[in-house]
Amino acid sequence: MNQVSRSIGREPRPNTVHDQWLDHAILVGHRLCSKRGSGWAKAVRLLSAALLACGLAGCQSFSVPFAQWTAGYDPSLAKKISKAEKDGTTSETVEEPRTLLQRWLNPKKDKEAKDDDSSKDDDSSKLPSSKSPSTLVLGSDGWRPMLKPPKNPEAAKEFDEAHKLFQQGKLAEAETAFAKIAKNRKGSHWGERAQYYVAEIQYQQKRYVKANDSYERLFADYPGTEFLDKLVSREYSLAQMWLSQSDPKAKPEQKLPWFTHFTGEQPIIDTQGTALKALEHVRHHWADGPLADDAVLQIAEFHMRNADYESAATYYDQLIADHQKSPFFQKAQLAAIDARMKAYLGPEYDGSGLEKARELVKQ
Repeated sequence: MNQVSRSIGREPRPNTVHDQWLDHAILVGHRLCSKRGSGWAKAVRLLSAALLACGLAGCQSFSVPFAQWTAGYDPSLAKKISKAEKDGTTSETVEEPRTLLQRWLNPKKDKEAKDDDSSKDDDSSKLPSSKSPSTLVLGSDGWRPMLKPPKNPEAAKEFDEAHKLFQQGKLAEAETAFAKIAKNRKGSHWGERAQYYVAEIQYQQKRYVKANDSYERLFADYPGTEFLDKLVSREYSLAQMWLSQSDPKAKPEQKLPWFTHFTGEQPIIDTQGTALKALEHVRHHWADGPLADDAVLQIAEFHMRNADYESAATYYDQLIADHQKSPFFQKAQLAAIDARMKAYLGPEYDGSGLEKARELVKQ
C-alpha cells in the first residue's frame, strides 16, 4: 500500500481582537439601530453584540470549533440497521452479546433443529474437517465456512464491459456502468467491485468529495471488503490534502485554488472537519493498520493546536493504549502530559488530569 507523506493542517491563533468584517458588521448595526422601535433594528443590535463578544473572545472565525463539532458527530461510523436487514433476519429474540471466546466454545444452535432428528443428517449444518480447504469464519453462531461467490456469467459480462471502458479511459461511461452494477448487484461480489471502481473513477477525476462518499458507501455496504487497504489509503491521502489547506507551512503546490470548493476537489464548507472525519474513518475502519496510529496522532495534534486540551489528551491516551508498538508512542506520552498540564491551568481546577499526568510521568 502506498502511503503518502504527512502534512498536518495548522490553524493559527488570532493575534487581534477585531477584524475588518467584524468592524463593518458593528458599523452597519449602529446605523440600523438608529431607527428606534424597529424589530429589525433590535435584531441587528443583538447580532452586533454577539459578534463583538466573539471578537473579544479572540475568535477570528468559526472554522475550527465548527470542524471540531462536525468531526465529533459522525453517524457514518455506526451504521443503522436498515428495514431490509430487519425484515430479512431469522431471529425473533434479542440475545445478550457474548465474547469471542464464548461464541467459539459454545456456538448458538437452533432450538428447533435440536428437536428435529432429521437435521442430524443435514450436510449443511456440519463444519468441514481440519483437512478441508474451506476457510472458516467466525459468526454469531460459531465457525462456518466462507462462502465463495457463485458464478454469474451475466454479471461477469456486465463487469467486463464496464472494466474495458475504464481501461480505455472512458471514465464517464465506465462510472455509469459501474454505478448500475453496484446498484443492481448490491450485496454481491460484483456489486462490491463495482462500487470500488465508482470511487476510484471519481478520485481520478479529482471529484474528491464524491470519491470520499463512495468509499464510505463501500465500507458501509461491505465492512469486510477486499479493498480495505486501498480504501483506507485513499481516505488518508484526502485528509492530508484537505488539512494542508489551512497549514501555513504547506508548500504552494499543495494549496488548492478557491474555486475548487465548487468543483468537488474540497468541501464547500468545513474542509477541516471533513478531513478530521476522514482520519476517524482511517483509524476505525482498520484499527490495526499501518496508518491508524498516525491518524490518531494527527487528530490529537489538531485539538492540541486549537487549545482543546481535554480532547487532545483523550486521543493521546487512545494512541498509548491501542498502539504500544507505534513509533509515536513516546511522543504521545509526553504530549499527553503536556495536554493535561495545560488543561489544568484554567479557571476550573480539576485534579484528575494531574493524577493522570503523574501516572504517565512514572511510566
